[in-house]
Amino acid sequence: MIIADPAAFRERFDAALRTGPARVDRIFGAGDREPGQVAVIAADRTVFWFLYRPATGRAAVFAVQEPGREPEMPTGAGCDEDGFRLAGDHPHLVLELLALTHRDLTIVRGQPGAFIGVGMP
Repeated sequence: MIIADPAAFRERFDAALRTGPARVDRIFGAGDREPGQVAVIAADRTVFWFLYRPATGRAAVFAVQEPGREPEMPTGAGCDEDGFRLAGDHPHLVLELLALTHRDLTIVRGQPGAFIGVGMP
């Protein structure tokens, strides 16, 4: 997925982050070097996977799966090696979702049925 308009992508992601069903795919601990990972589903059924790196406090969308397609890493405007870099209050909201569980693959917002057929990228 090539991002040409970072503002439009951020707006689309923002709606899913704030209200869509959310699943913590990988938690992180105090000594964990791996990032925490979360999946959220937008109203149009697009799935956004994003990570939070506790060592740097940075968050990024690292995969996007639009309905009927395979997950893709975002590239283009606003992207780095982790994917689409999140800014503003997004890292804080990601951290809040990660704080809701201590187990991988836990649905922290919404119903389990929302994640039927949603694997891992």
